[in-house]
Amino acid sequence: MGRVKKEHPDVKAVYSSTLERASILATAIAHEYGLVVAKRPALRSWDYGLLNGREVSGVVDVLRTLSTGAGRELSPKNGESMNEFLGRYTGALKEIISEAPEEGCVLVVTHLQNVMMGSAWLKQGLPDVHDFEYSYKETNEIEPGASVELRREWTNGA
Repeated sequence: MGRVKKEHPDVKAVYSSTLERASILATAIAHEYGLVVAKRPALRSWDYGLLNGREVSGVVDVLRTLSTGAGRELSPKNGESMNEFLGRYTGALKEIISEAPEEGCVLVVTHLQNVMMGSAWLKQGLPDVHDFEYSYKETNEIEPGASVELRREWTNGA
């Protein structure tokens, strides 16, 4: 029995980003439960456009600008603004919450920055994207590969 199934024996649904690195993991875990992964393009990571593939240390000031105040409406060339990303991502989370079974739990496999943003958004009570307080962090609050448990009551019953 896998670690996830041992720790969470009551998973009723598995959702994943369509990016291969997330969907491979989700598929392996879903197999343990006899489930099929529901792939959601909206769970993909923030598209940094021309900043993709660059060392974070070289673009951290730009990322901070793009994730703060009016900068959240700006997007790098061929990318999306933070508010566009948050609208897409939080919309997917709202759909998953509305589809979640009353009993058991769902597993969402996505990307580290998404998990950090999504956790903060849920804990703040699902605010409108423009009211959501979050800024880009240079260090991870969550270890890669770790799981985060989010409870239904954090969503104010949504």
